[in-house]
Amino acid sequence: MINKAIVAHSGARDNYQIANILYQHGYLDKLVTDIIITKRFSNLMHVNRSNDILPLSMVNMPIKAILKLAQGLLSRDRLHYSGQIGNILSITAYNIAKKHKSNLFLYHYDAYEAFNLAINDSFPGKRILFQVHPHPKSIINILNTEIERVPFAKNSILNEFEFKFGTDYTDKLSAVSNMADRIIVSSEFSRKTLMENGIPSSKINVIPYGVDTKVYPFKQKTNTELPIKLIFIGSMIQRKGLA
Repeated sequence: MINKAIVAHSGARDNYQIANILYQHGYLDKLVTDIIITKRFSNLMHVNRSNDILPLSMVNMPIKAILKLAQGLLSRDRLHYSGQIGNILSITAYNIAKKHKSNLFLYHYDAYEAFNLAINDSFPGKRILFQVHPHPKSIINILNTEIERVPFAKNSILNEFEFKFGTDYTDKLSAVSNMADRIIVSSEFSRKTLMENGIPSSKINVIPYGVDTKVYPFKQKTNTELPIKLIFIGSMIQRKGLA
């Protein structure tokens, strides 16, 4: 019998690739997320919230999460509502996993409640964590150093969720790494930050982000005398290293 997994995350994390690849290989039980809409409406709204691979029967969208998403879109403090959405998705994911006897494959922003319930209930399913960003304690150390290095960017840095949500939130993000049976990270740097915070390397796998060369084919630069042109794609914040 195939051990299937519940995937949970808010938004279109990594364009739903974890859920998509599990579904294509028969390992997906459900994707739990806030909202997925058709590609037509997604294009009209200029948001990436469509998935051409997963049938809607494989998706669970809790009403409470959708309502919180609507509140967040109408609010100036979207980060506040994103945390509440994550809690709803996490608990929903665990309840489905418990009912279906499935594993949990969660993004670390939305994992704490599910992992905590699973441990307290002695739930036999695996707790698999996708650590999207490095360990939060290491991030805080880096950001504090950045404040000293570029003091004019202090307000931008202190607006990051590691500071804005307080220690309770970052403590939860730190705890999920210890609660996981297996952790996937996208870089050796993320792996290093987990290890320096006490996570054994034996339960960490590094799977780097890739690129679809059919969409973005490599082109050899023929005229090396032309200037190199770079494009920046990201939030206009110091976390992205703008200074």
